[in-house]
Amino acid sequence: MIKFSNYSSDQRDAFVCQIFGLYHTTLYAYAVSACKRSGIDVAFADDFMQELYCRIISDPRTVMEGCANKGIGYLCTMLRNLVTDAHRKNKSIQRLKEVVALQVPTLNVNAWSEQTHIDAFLEAAEKILPVAEFDAIRLYIEGYKLQEIAEIMQTNTTQVHRLVKRAREKAIARPASSLCPMKNILKCSRGR
Repeated sequence: MIKFSNYSSDQRDAFVCQIFGLYHTTLYAYAVSACKRSGIDVAFADDFMQELYCRIISDPRTVMEGCANKGIGYLCTMLRNLVTDAHRKNKSIQRLKEVVALQVPTLNVNAWSEQTHIDAFLEAAEKILPVAEFDAIRLYIEGYKLQEIAEIMQTNTTQVHRLVKRAREKAIARPASSLCPMKNILKCSRGR
């Protein structure tokens, strides 16, 4: 690998081209495989590769150090993290749709795919739920598995399951307007 103490744009570009030449085919195959394992459409492998190169360009020093220590494994870990983040985001959206669809069956749940909507829902839920239930539903909506939530909250999966179930029941029992500060979304989508 090329080593630099301070990167000029030409040096950075040379480093990215070197990674592209040495590893692109292998990394692309890895991205496709990671997409398949995560249940993500393999067409997104190109997007993950583009994001990987953007991250390399934005911080070449860290990537170079990682590659020097771990080789292509470092780049594969970066790709795996990108796919995992996308998988969690998709799960988050699906879980939010479940919670909101039970509460407001006529709501156009596709309007809730923006992170700002997820944040708004969680902000409203935080006001009505006890701390443990809110933490559990927040992590659940963010796409964590029950086992992962249990580890984070330092409890068992049965307790996490109960907390998520109670939080969902309370969210369903509340009027939609109290859980959704963005009333215009509810008004616009009720007639669809």
